[in-house]
Amino acid sequence: MLLLVNPYASAVSPRVHARIRRLLGKDHFLAEELTSERGHATEIAKNASKEGAEAVFVLGGDGTLNEVANGLRGTKTVLAPLPGGSTNVLARSLGIPMNPVDATELTLNALQRCEYSQIGLGSVNERRFLFHAGVGFDAKVVELVERRADLKRWLRHPLFIWEAGASWLWHFDKKNTRFEASFNQKAENLHKSKMRRRKFSLRKQTGGEEFAGGQLAVCLNTSPYTYLGNRPLDIAPDANLDSDLVLAFVHSLSAFGLIRLAMKALRGGNRLKKDWRVDYRCDLKSFSITSHIPVPYQVDGDFVECATHLDFRYDAEALWLLRP
Repeated sequence: MLLLVNPYASAVSPRVHARIRRLLGKDHFLAEELTSERGHATEIAKNASKEGAEAVFVLGGDGTLNEVANGLRGTKTVLAPLPGGSTNVLARSLGIPMNPVDATELTLNALQRCEYSQIGLGSVNERRFLFHAGVGFDAKVVELVERRADLKRWLRHPLFIWEAGASWLWHFDKKNTRFEASFNQKAENLHKSKMRRRKFSLRKQTGGEEFAGGQLAVCLNTSPYTYLGNRPLDIAPDANLDSDLVLAFVHSLSAFGLIRLAMKALRGGNRLKKDWRVDYRCDLKSFSITSHIPVPYQVDGDFVECATHLDFRYDAEALWLLRP
């Protein structure tokens, strides 16, 4: 097995690292690698698979998990997540404890019982994601948080809330950011909006449909979208690791509307997807988002870049994942 560690992750300390290393190495042949820069984990994972690693235990945040998933895609090596970041969305959605040592004991036992299976991955412009990819306002918040990496380790969720407010007030161009989502497959499971949404009408295209006027969009491979403290923010209850992608497409970012959407997400995604500001669609194998100006996007909580065209696809049975 390989233990891959991001030493800069929020919840990783030398003491925790040493205890996990002892647990994993007690009854197994264990190799160990530390990441040193962005993208490094992908190369480490690729090499580990080529050298015959049966499992890669990842002690780091969701961004490190994303890089490892991109490296292990299409191989037989099992990805085993350990919570080392500030939020740990994937690990928590799998029911893995937030304490890294307890999580190691649980995942080791699960590996011995062969509790792993193949899952599908989403991708945006060929970058795979495990649980979600965000476009627009969501990605701008992530970009601002990454600029304060030194504070993220200590402030965690309060920093996200602060930067969400700062982004809405000063950094996100609400006036000019409007993008469209285009679908080529038959319109099934399309959420029927309230009459008030007529101003954001669904425009017909040859061979598909389109959502127009977006300022925030989240494509999900599983649920929840993220956590606020111990509370899950659920915006897509239909999303899970065994089905196709789900898209939540938000048209209006008024301050009052954004707060209402957040409150509905805290109370359950079935409330949010019925909101007049949201278009919602599930069972998606592919779609695209286009904009007349470059819009930011992020994958699994890591900012990528700004782009005017984004291709989303679903890759079935792409990764072996430990699922205790």
